[in-house]
Amino acid sequence: MQPFSWESLVREVERFWDDVQASLPEGLFSRETATEVVRLTRPVEPFNSLDFLAPILGLAGALLGVLLAGVALASLGTLLTSLLALGFLLTEVYGVTLEMDGFVPPT
Repeated sequence: MQPFSWESLVREVERFWDDVQASLPEGLFSRETATEVVRLTRPVEPFNSLDFLAPILGLAGALLGVLLAGVALASLGTLLTSLLALGFLLTEVYGVTLEMDGFVPPT
């Protein structure tokens, strides 16, 4: 094992970053991509009437969208956890079973 030095750490981080950058699609962190993302967050009429307030509203809307997506994912996790607990309660505690036979079409 080679001794720890700042230069070796910097070389390892640069090598790792180069590997990550090579695996990403071309132009992911380009100026055009950033411009398109900013253009997506621009509010529409009547909220873009004030030029100095439009970027703030666009950023607030984008952050609110991310926040609400997180709330939706957390709600989905809560729903699935409660259904799992309900299934465990019904099958293990109360002994309820649900058996389904395959559908046989009439001949």
